[in-house]
Amino acid sequence: MNGDLRHVFLVAGEPSGDLHAAGLVTALRRLRPGIRFTGIGGRHLQDAGVDLLYHTDTLAFMGFTEVLRHLPHLLRVMGEVRRFLDRERPDLVVLVDYPGFNLRLAPHARAAGCRVLYYISPQVWAWHEQRVVALARSTDLLACVLPFEPDFYERMRSVYGEAPEVRYVGHPLLDVAVAGDPEALRQELLIPLGAEILALLPGSRRQEIGQLLPAMAGAVALLRARRPDLFPVLCAAPGVPRETYASILGRAGIGIAPALPAGTERNPREGIVVVGGRTYDVMGAARGALVASGTATLETGLFGTPMVIAYRLNPISWRIGRSRVRVPHIGLVNLVAGERIVPELLQDAVTPRSLADALGPLLDEGIEREQVRTALAGVRHRLGRPGAAERTARLALGLLEEQR
Repeated sequence: MNGDLRHVFLVAGEPSGDLHAAGLVTALRRLRPGIRFTGIGGRHLQDAGVDLLYHTDTLAFMGFTEVLRHLPHLLRVMGEVRRFLDRERPDLVVLVDYPGFNLRLAPHARAAGCRVLYYISPQVWAWHEQRVVALARSTDLLACVLPFEPDFYERMRSVYGEAPEVRYVGHPLLDVAVAGDPEALRQELLIPLGAEILALLPGSRRQEIGQLLPAMAGAVALLRARRPDLFPVLCAAPGVPRETYASILGRAGIGIAPALPAGTERNPREGIVVVGGRTYDVMGAARGALVASGTATLETGLFGTPMVIAYRLNPISWRIGRSRVRVPHIGLVNLVAGERIVPELLQDAVTPRSLADALGPLLDEGIEREQVRTALAGVRHRLGRPGAAERTARLALGLLEEQR
């Protein structure tokens, strides 16, 4: 690589992708200082010093009908990004997950003369597997983070005659999913001695929070009736105001626990504590969790915390999605395990009673809880070694150094 200033453009349209894209930027800066970074992302990329064209808060929509409703805005963003690539011609475009947008942007980036690295492979193994052909023609390299993905792409090569060039880099969560001292968290949240934390993770988008949190709140009430020692802690998503949670919980008849002075002991029944920026600490300290399907299931699993996975969409989006999905499980932790190791409740099955009944046995000491914890340890082992961001950064540098 010569001494000229290289330009990398990244697109991470969702919070989890933003986190992992920032890790990649940090690794690239450490390995090769002086690279210019621009892109689409959130607070993590912003903190990493990337100049953002758009923030993830304006782009994270869930479900077919929700995307359709916001389609004019997404098309405007796509048009501006394409014009930016034509004008600036960055040396490398890094697409991070977010397939609805990135799979459409990749061909334009290649046509503009940019190298294209796709980090965190789109889930074409779940639905629309024929998209491997488009990926092969519009990317230079795919950095996969799930252990079964390389074999999937090899099978697709035999089916379609072509597939993208793939490298397995391990999962970036192994570098960032670290919890602090659980006793320090308990003291900070004023959790009474002997109480057990129940983690609530209703998702990162307003739509899924609205779909899942009422049922989770109802399950809290049922579980508390069985286990008065349970102390519910809701992990707030970045960019979602506290008022959103207060409104949803209020409609479910449960309030947000008030702030209390230090040294005060909380009453576990006074409401749900909402905490921002401490998700891994809560996951690590929790007795069990109710978790929206997505990356959070894998994060919770890395801490060995028994969980129940929930997923609910707008009914139209659900019918469309169900007809296209081709995988036996919806939760990433189950997909990596290759079997159903934690319960999954989908759509109409997401009720307070079903959530409480599924999680209850996993909170008790016994064979069910130990089996789940053992299986979750196996998932962590399958994800490989830490260092995904640095391995991906070296792949990116290799693309930057290649002659066009």
